[in-house]
Amino acid sequence: MRIVFFGTPHTAAVHLDALIKNRRKDIVGVITKPDQPQGRGLKTMPSPVKALALEAGLDKIFEPAKIKDEGFQKQLNSLEPDLGVVVAYGKILPRPALESPKLGLINVHFSLLPKLRGPTPVEYAILEGYEKTGVTIFWLDEGMDTGPILSQEETAVGPDEDARQLLGRLTDIGTKLLIEAVEKIESGWAEKIAQDSGLATYSKKLEKSDSLIDWSQNAIVIERKIRALISWPGCHTLLGGRTIEILSAKAVEMNDATSAFKPGQITRVEKGAGFFIKCGSGELFVKNIRPQGGRAMSAWSFLQGLRIKNIEEVIFGRYT
Repeated sequence: MRIVFFGTPHTAAVHLDALIKNRRKDIVGVITKPDQPQGRGLKTMPSPVKALALEAGLDKIFEPAKIKDEGFQKQLNSLEPDLGVVVAYGKILPRPALESPKLGLINVHFSLLPKLRGPTPVEYAILEGYEKTGVTIFWLDEGMDTGPILSQEETAVGPDEDARQLLGRLTDIGTKLLIEAVEKIESGWAEKIAQDSGLATYSKKLEKSDSLIDWSQNAIVIERKIRALISWPGCHTLLGGRTIEILSAKAVEMNDATSAFKPGQITRVEKGAGFFIKCGSGELFVKNIRPQGGRAMSAWSFLQGLRIKNIEEVIFGRYT
């Protein structure tokens, strides 16, 4: 079976690697996003998928700037694919691309569709406090994650799990399901189960502005946000005109002795470990932070560097 693979980031590369190890001879083409400038030096670098494809010796690698370009469509058709596999490609495929593989295209999506359709299902599973999520292999159509389901597998969301950790586990599940799905399609036993759109929920594209912490919110909501946005855009607050990124924290119940404090205010310190910040409801125990332009450090070390005698003078979330 002739397979064409669409994908860009690391998780997509892991799925491509699984296909290479299981069905290398079937992979007739790899489509990924063009090289991008990365790092402080803005050096142009290939996507993880392209890097893996080159390392594996795959010679049909395409990086169309515009997926709707007629020239690329001709290249795709020339591969004569039987099946398309899409994992976090990053672009919406137009009808001609959907119609190119004889058997259609399948997509690996990191949620239990129809729950959390859209571009950020892993982050939103944590943001919304989902107790479970999973991976869905579904047939692509022209809608936003609306195609019929081929297979699914459920997993619990850990109470302290961040988006990186959850994506890592879902990627492991996804690679297993993908290989099984390709085998089902080849044998003619692949299912097509219609989604119930009445049960659909949605995730949205994240923006840099989403990273700002609102200390008037519940501590549990803020903790979820820190865990969900750990990869990008992160979670930050302000202190004295500086941006402080909070890397890890834990929501705790309100201490009666600190109930009169203002949201964003440090209420107490745990020596050698971190400090507590008053929230709209509850408190957030901050463990690790990254000051603007600095390196990651323990919250305790950061506080020592401030050299403030009265910690109650420290109020995050505003210029002081």
